[in-house]
Amino acid sequence: MQADSPQIVQSFLFHANVVAPWAARRAGVPHVVTGIRVAERRKRWHLRLARWADGWVDRHVCVSESVRAFSAGAGGLPNDKLLVIPNGVDLKRFATARSAPPSDLGIPSGRRLLAFVGRLDRQKGLDWLLRLLPRMLDGLPDYDLLVVGAGPRRVALAELAAQVGLVDRVRFVGYRGDIPKILAASELLLLPSRWEGMPNVVLEAMAAGKPVVATEVEGVVEALGPAGSRQIVRPDHGEAFAAKVRVILQDAALAAELGQANRARVEEHFSITAMVESYERLYESLASGRA
Repeated sequence: MQADSPQIVQSFLFHANVVAPWAARRAGVPHVVTGIRVAERRKRWHLRLARWADGWVDRHVCVSESVRAFSAGAGGLPNDKLLVIPNGVDLKRFATARSAPPSDLGIPSGRRLLAFVGRLDRQKGLDWLLRLLPRMLDGLPDYDLLVVGAGPRRVALAELAAQVGLVDRVRFVGYRGDIPKILAASELLLLPSRWEGMPNVVLEAMAAGKPVVATEVEGVVEALGPAGSRQIVRPDHGEAFAAKVRVILQDAALAAELGQANRARVEEHFSITAMVESYERLYESLASGRA
């Protein structure tokens, strides 16, 4: 191998994680690092293929401790190859003062926004959230739910919003590239997911200084830290989820306190600089033979 030949192949997400070890071996690249970004609970054959490819992999980087535990337990990957490097967020990009919603959304003046940001897929739990919405928004007539994202369940979810009688208060705006502006205009991020890894949108809301109400899925407890007890609900505990939302919306001081705690935590633990430095240390250790 020539001195300037690639030493490491890094892959992310399932399909690349299976193909990359085989491709690296064919190309004579000595080291492979995969990135495991979600505790995939639907496709167990994914786990079998990951085990099959493991013999050609030096390290599996998991985005959270809970994903590492899932990868070792359900996935059967060896503990000594599993490493946790959390996601990082660009803090400057989300340090935006509170502002009005982007004008092209057509939000009437005076409406207040709760934000859901994610793929419109069963994993993300928007169907569960929509069924909760009438109870959640009872007595909160000024609030609407802003649904940001695209996906295969878009039509079914819009129909569900109509079925629960809130079609005028659920605003589907599709994929957006201006999430910092969306979060700046919102008062609270909602994450009703059924499973995750280390949800970037939670880190982004934290960087924007916003409170969060989330289900207790992979990565959320690690992200929110000590303030999580006031922002996290066990999955399928709908009444508790709705109650936490209402408590935060009706207490401006609490909302501000949680937003400040979230911003401080993401600054300390989840900067993009810290993430990059962790990857650099890993790559240097592999290239030098110290790993």
